[in-house]
Parts: sequence; C-alpha cells; structure tokens
Amino acid sequence: MEKSARKIDALKKKMAELETTEMPQKAVDRYESSIQKAQKKVDSLLQKMKEVADKEIISPKWNKISEEIDEIIPRLEELRQKKKQAIAWTGSETSAEAFMPGVFKELQELEEKYARLNEARNKLEASGRAFKTGADTEEYRDLQKQLDLARGQLKAAQTNYDEEKALFQETLKNKHANAAAELSREQEELNGLTSRYQALQRQISGAARLETLASGFGKIVSAAQNAFAKISSTAGTVPIYIYVSSEGIDIDIMAVNIKNDSLLLLFKSEIIEQIRKKKVLKNTFVKYGLRKTFLGIDLEENENIKNDLQKYRRNKGNRDELEPIIEKEILSDRKLLDEEFEILIKYFADKCENFRINTYHLDDWAKSEWCGKVLSVLYSKKLLSIGYAECYDFRKALSIIRRTMPECSRDKIVQIRTDCYFSIVFDEKYIITGVPKDIVIMDRNTHIHKVEFYLQII
Repeated sequence: MEKSARKIDALKKKMAELETTEMPQKAVDRYESSIQKAQKKVDSLLQKMKEVADKEIISPKWNKISEEIDEIIPRLEELRQKKKQAIAWTGSETSAEAFMPGVFKELQELEEKYARLNEARNKLEASGRAFKTGADTEEYRDLQKQLDLARGQLKAAQTNYDEEKALFQETLKNKHANAAAELSREQEELNGLTSRYQALQRQISGAARLETLASGFGKIVSAAQNAFAKISSTAGTVPIYIYVSSEGIDIDIMAVNIKNDSLLLLFKSEIIEQIRKKKVLKNTFVKYGLRKTFLGIDLEENENIKNDLQKYRRNKGNRDELEPIIEKEILSDRKLLDEEFEILIKYFADKCENFRINTYHLDDWAKSEWCGKVLSVLYSKKLLSIGYAECYDFRKALSIIRRTMPECSRDKIVQIRTDCYFSIVFDEKYIITGVPKDIVIMDRNTHIHKVEFYLQII
C-alpha cells in the first residue's frame, strides 16, 4: 500500500505540473519573431503604398502641350513688342502691317497656335486627365502584389503559431487525462486493498495470528498488482475492428482476436463514445472529402496465397516445396490482403537498395496515419525522394515528416506531376499503390479515407 500511495502522490504532482505547464519560451519567441517580421513587412508596404498613392503624376500629353506653350511664349512676346513699335512708327496698325508684313503674319500664326494649345490644355485639366494619382501607376500595382503576398505570409505565420499552441494544449490535455485515469485506477486499487487489509485486521486475535495474516496479505498485494499490470498491458494492446453502417451513422467495434472479447466488452461503450467524440483516431478522421477522383486498379486478391499459407502452416513436412511457390505468388500483380501492406513495407525496407514516395497532396499525407506507419519502417538513407503534386503549407508538412524521419532533408521533397493518391516504388522494380475511398461517418463533417493497396511488378 505504501508503494501505491507513493505512486498516487507522484501522479497528483504530475497533474499539478501539467496544469501550470506552458509552451516553451524558445518556441514562442520563434513564432512571435516570425509574426512580427511578417507584420513589419506588411506595415512597411502599406506606408510605401500610401506615399506612392499621394503623389500627383502629370500626364505625358499635358506635359507635352505645356512644353510647347512655354517654347512659343518668348517669341510671341517678342513679336507683340515689334508690332507695338511698328504701330508707333507708322501711326496706324494698317500702315504697320504694310511696313512689316512678315512680323504680323508670324504673330497671327503664333497667336492661333497658342490659343489652340491653351484650349487643349484647359480641356485636359477640366476632364481630369491632366493629372493622375500614384494609385494608377504600375509601381503601385506591383506594391499591391507584394502586399498580398506579405499578408499571406503573415496569415500563415499566425496560423502555424495557433496550430502549434493548440497541438501543445491538446498534448497537455491528453497527458493530464491519462494521468487522471491512472490516478483513478491506482486510487481504486488502493481503496480495495485497504478494505481487504482492514477486514483481515478485524479477524486478528493475537500477535502470532497477526504476523501470519500479514505475511499472507503481502502475497495478496503482490498477486493483485501483477494481475492489474497484466490487465492494463493487455487492455492497451487489444486490436479492434471498427464497423460503420451503410449510412455512416452507426458504428460498432469487435476485437480482432476472439480471446479479447470479454476484456473489450468491459470498455466497449466508453471506446465507442471516445470514437464519436473524436478523442481517438485523430489521424483517421478528417473534415473533408477526397481532393480529386483517383482511378482504381483492375487487380484482385490472390486466393491461392491464402490457401498455400494454410497448407504451409498445417504441413511442416513439405514446406521447402511451398516456400518458392508462396514467394512467387506474393511478388505478383495483385490487390493486397488486409493488414498485408505494413508487412510488405517492412520486407521491402530490408531488401531494397532505394525507394521513392509519391503522393498527390503532401499536407494530407503528412497528417494521415500512413505517413508515420511508412516512415517509421523505412530507412532514411535509402530515400531517393518524396514527390507531391499539391501542398498548402510545405513548412508544416516537412516538420511533421521530420518528426518520424529526422534525417529527411528539404531537397528530397520535390514537386512533381502525379495523379496518384499514394505510392512507394522500391528499386524501380516493385510499386505499392494506395487507392482511397471516401466514407462519411457519424456526420457530414467527418470522413474516413479508406485505402486499398495494390502491388505491381514494374
């Protein structure tokens, strides 16, 4: 009981620490720095756009007319002065024009040109086409494009921060819930042991009897702890099938191994409730349908494999004859059996020299259960590339991939043309292709992408 009490105290301490745990300051500073940098760029572009927009730009046409007017004004003034002098000499404008006909003719032409130019300039000004604001310039439009890009980067930085905080809080919440559940189990176990111990004490009539029963009680405690550990271990590793109704509303679960039915029955309702509340299978449930339609592969399961494997298991005498037959059937074009995908991945991971992965949408694949299952088995040194057709947030997808395969460098993840949902090519000889089927489950915002796998020999 003392050991259980110490464990309970440790769990309470752990829960208290989790309640006050905050996101590491180094991570917070990194995200806030990224956000501030993006915000500063947005503010700088807005200020520059305002400065450009406030400028008054003279139109080339108005500028050309004004230059022509400026050019003729000095000559016009000069001719007007000569006309005035000629009139003074001759006594009349008629006599002056007869005396200096060239001056009067040039003056008339310049007066008319000046009037035309001045009228044209006035019309431009009246129509508002003489000047334009900086917002109508190519420079302003280029700044607008830069601003849109900067705002997108700011939004992405903020989204990354929010998602990381949410993930951190969710992790803390799960750890706290697990600790609380373990505390509850320990407390219940301790209460049961305490009750039994108190009952034994009440039956003790003497010191010798006390010593004998105490010794027996120690064995009971040890046996109870071992049994509890065994049940906990078993409960944590019971594989189950999840069945979904044709309408996608009702769900049911069943143990893969019939021996675990009685144990699963104890927790069946709680497990189904956690599935409905999306507390589990987070990498399996998604909020969207398939990005596009993916074509199926016209291959069926090889029934001979099942029959030959049963023969191999029953008959120990002729296994040498069956082994090459089974290997040939396994390495043939076919649809894979249930749960065979992971077995084949492990086989090829050991045998192949290199491999490459192709996926249509990098974000979806990185967040799916298949990313962790595949990368945790394959060797990073053998990776040629991870090709993708589309990606919304490359940096986040790369971060998720590196959690499972830290040695995966950025240059190995490349954009390619592919219509394949997911495939792995080993040594350019074997290709395993996944074809998804979208299933709506429980509500219209909850989907499962059920993937069937096919093996083909290149």
